[in-house]
Amino acid sequence: MELVNTILARLKAELAKEAQTGSFGIGMVIFGPEVRIFAPAPSDEFNPPQLSASGPCPLAEAMEEALVMVEEIKKICRTENRNCAAPKIILLSAGQATDLEPESERALGLARRICEGEKAGRFSFYTLAISPADPGLLKSLTPPNRPPLLVEKDIVSQKFLDLFLWVMDDFLAPATEKECRRDSAKAALGASQKPLKPPYIFGASIKGPDHIKAGLACQDACAFEVLNEERVAFAVADGLGSAARSELGAELAVKAAVSEFKKISGEERGIEVSLEHLARSAVAAARKALERAAGEKGLSLNELACTIMAGVARQGSMAVAHIGDGGAVAQTDDGLQIISAPAQSEYVNEVVPLTSQDYENALRISSLTGIKALAAFTDGCQRAGLKKSPEGLEPHAKFFEPIFSWAMQEVEDPGLAGREIAGLLASDKLAAISEDDKTLVIAVLRKAD
Repeated sequence: MELVNTILARLKAELAKEAQTGSFGIGMVIFGPEVRIFAPAPSDEFNPPQLSASGPCPLAEAMEEALVMVEEIKKICRTENRNCAAPKIILLSAGQATDLEPESERALGLARRICEGEKAGRFSFYTLAISPADPGLLKSLTPPNRPPLLVEKDIVSQKFLDLFLWVMDDFLAPATEKECRRDSAKAALGASQKPLKPPYIFGASIKGPDHIKAGLACQDACAFEVLNEERVAFAVADGLGSAARSELGAELAVKAAVSEFKKISGEERGIEVSLEHLARSAVAAARKALERAAGEKGLSLNELACTIMAGVARQGSMAVAHIGDGGAVAQTDDGLQIISAPAQSEYVNEVVPLTSQDYENALRISSLTGIKALAAFTDGCQRAGLKKSPEGLEPHAKFFEPIFSWAMQEVEDPGLAGREIAGLLASDKLAAISEDDKTLVIAVLRKAD
């Protein structure tokens, strides 16, 4: 805590030097052992209290209060018809949260609020993590494009100032100083200096509102990998709600499928194997993995029932082996095209699963060339990603075009991009369309022209 007090003291001294101090306000929410709120005051009146560490660390409560404070500030600005810049929130954490568990409903709710607030331009959120703070938990809460700044204690003070003064550029420094601070802060935040080269792939599976309310596991699963400089592979699966261990079946199926892609790719040794053969073999490997697991765990095969879609892409061409619902869409030279559509059935939610004796007859193999980027998804995304037309289903441009544009032009880190996809899937807008679990995997095979 002595370090935090030093940081705040240095911040106070730095603000005193700035020419435009007083033109913005600084509020504080201090947590540990309880939450204390200091209402926003002019920056030239910033006078932080001396802090001491003891007892619990109520991080979640503090973050919720900070978000409320931001909304109250914006409400005042609207009421008084004042043109206020978007607030900046900086989380400085140096302790283990005692009121928040990773992947809990509270954590997912906070992450969703922060992600949606950022995307809507309501505020910007930055995080500085000092040991013993849990960087994994903080990373799950913060915007995917702005992960926590993890620093050693001996350099944290200066890095915090670099970060704070950079995000306050709208209020503070002349343009030349802004550029210097931006360079320093970007370096501190680890911004990528090298453009990401295709192929690359990322994605996420999230628990839907229905399963969150019921306390059930996420029954969707996905796996994906860049196999070599030319090839990527993926698998997505959706466990049947009527199957007792469908979440296990979905997880085992996607892992086995991608493992098979890797195995066959490594065994080719100059022999060109068709993408269609690779896709079919991956699904067969997934089926064998479920049969093996059922025997080892004393389960019936039907208890592991799930759908699956396994795909492999090479130099703009791809093949998909698909059983069940969900789908795959590609951005091609000729626009958006469906690679594989959901299986047709007489009744809603009626599918032939991978565990069916007749699964091979229900398996559909599709292929496409001229692909720039592709998306594979489970049925939780169908209503958002596909729409009906007189000719049948077609990709929903308002959903896929922004995603593909972002994926091809803006993504610098596939890991962070996957977290942003998770935030999109967990958003209120998609929850309003479907309360089911959701999976979305994106692969970029070549950049936009």
